[in-house]
Amino acid sequence: MRRMKIRRVFSLIVPAGFLPGMLLPWCLHAESTVRGLSMAGAYTALSRGVEAPAWNPANLGLSDNPGFSLTIFSTTVGAGNNSFNLNDIETYQGRHWSAKENQEILGRIPDEGFNLLGTVAVQTLSFSTGRMAFTLELAADARARLDRTVFALILNGNELDKDYTFDRTGAMGTALASAAFSFGVPLDMDFADDFAVGMTFRYIQGLAHAHLDSVSSRFRTDLTRGILIDGSFDAVSALGGSGFGMDFGAAVRTETGWSAGVSFQNLFTEIYWNRGIKRTFGYFRGDSIWVLNPKDDAEESAFEDSICTEEGIPFLEGLPVVMRLGVAYERGRLVFSADYRQGFAEGSFATKRPRFSLGLEWHGIRWLPLRMGMVLGGRSGFGTALGLGIHPGSFMLDVGLLNRGLFFPKTMKGLTLGVNLAYFSDHPAKKP
Repeated sequence: MRRMKIRRVFSLIVPAGFLPGMLLPWCLHAESTVRGLSMAGAYTALSRGVEAPAWNPANLGLSDNPGFSLTIFSTTVGAGNNSFNLNDIETYQGRHWSAKENQEILGRIPDEGFNLLGTVAVQTLSFSTGRMAFTLELAADARARLDRTVFALILNGNELDKDYTFDRTGAMGTALASAAFSFGVPLDMDFADDFAVGMTFRYIQGLAHAHLDSVSSRFRTDLTRGILIDGSFDAVSALGGSGFGMDFGAAVRTETGWSAGVSFQNLFTEIYWNRGIKRTFGYFRGDSIWVLNPKDDAEESAFEDSICTEEGIPFLEGLPVVMRLGVAYERGRLVFSADYRQGFAEGSFATKRPRFSLGLEWHGIRWLPLRMGMVLGGRSGFGTALGLGIHPGSFMLDVGLLNRGLFFPKTMKGLTLGVNLAYFSDHPAKKP
């Protein structure tokens, strides 16, 4: 009976873990531009004007950069998980599972654990003029992980005299606002028709940050002593800070339709969190805990726990350096693009897992460009993207979405939506 109740609880955990990934205002690819989102992030070589700083500031120095551009409003929102989709929820929710189904569910969870991942990016009142750009952006990144052993214990039950640990459980979240100045400088090079380098200098205002410094827990069932539990955690949070950052990039373009670029983001970027610092830590211990009714002469259960909060010490958080490498080719009304993204450390807004993106844009209808893309790697795994633009004149409305998985609703593990309203005096995406 108790095993049945545990499974009932778990049948609620599965959709509860997925639904926040569909509904919370976070996304797996918080690309600041919706055209880039629609092409699955394959946009480093194509970004121009006010869109360039988010990808490669050197693009501001290329000859096809617009004279003036303005982002009125741009946002991408969404989230996802790494294990379950809607079809899983319909299949397993609200009923008793067989041993085979238990293993199927457990097999969907990677060894690293059950992850909820996401970020959000909002940009407004940003502009570029000539080879310079000024951008205002709000960004947030959050991730949480539940150790796979938790699911194995619930689904398969516990063995006697076996230790279960849940040390891979963790969480981190960061919210930032930034103001950035970017510029591109054209240089004469024999090997290219168009070459430029660029830089971005960014002031960062930290809004909130929290992370688990350490977490450990152990669970054991002893035939004579009952259930033994031992765990501890240490978390740090902050409600204010500031810092500076820098990006650098280079871009090249030829008259034959090829363009390429490389950028390094978050160079020497650190945030000094010094306001509202709190440290929360605690432990829980249990000995001789009996699930079933113990015998009258059984040893009395002993359980204790403690949670403490104290003023914390200001600290530095460095944002990991991220490299973007992109190439694009334009032929007639088609645009092909590819990107490679590599973070050099795990942290806010970045992962060391490489990400590959492919994008395609079609201009069969001049004022209605259609886009699609595919991404593999990074924090999202495999994903597909779709989008379109409505460009009746200089004003541009772009919408796009990126799905974690293929575009079949019940197979989605997360979804990102993006909307962008901007003005471009002349944009390369507007084909004659």
